[in-house]
Amino acid sequence: MTASGNPSAHRSLVFLLDEGSVIPLAHDAYVQLAQGQKSLPQLANRRVRLADWYVELLEGQQLRRVSEWYGWVCFDAEGRLDPAPDRPAVTGTDNVDPTALPTPDEIERMRRCMSHAQGQQEGSA
Repeated sequence: MTASGNPSAHRSLVFLLDEGSVIPLAHDAYVQLAQGQKSLPQLANRRVRLADWYVELLEGQQLRRVSEWYGWVCFDAEGRLDPAPDRPAVTGTDNVDPTALPTPDEIERMRRCMSHAQGQQEGSA
């Protein structure tokens, strides 16, 4: 609930991080990737980092990070998400792989994407 007693809205912001690139994924696109209904041919045969920020929409249309997850994902030869990557996961505290953490520059670009998502939310209100 927000301060006014209204239920708060939540959403997931997903980013693929690859060699300094920050690729924001719409939630629906991420679900389609996970279900094998979508592919990203540009990431064929790649292992990239995935960042998932769970955010809450606060009063005034501001977004606040509630939780975050970082890990690795693999793509097969056609650019489909591979649910069984060839490398074992390294799990740190809170189920976050410390080798997948974003750089400060990537975090800043992810925050800008979050601000852009906030603006889109304001425009649809």
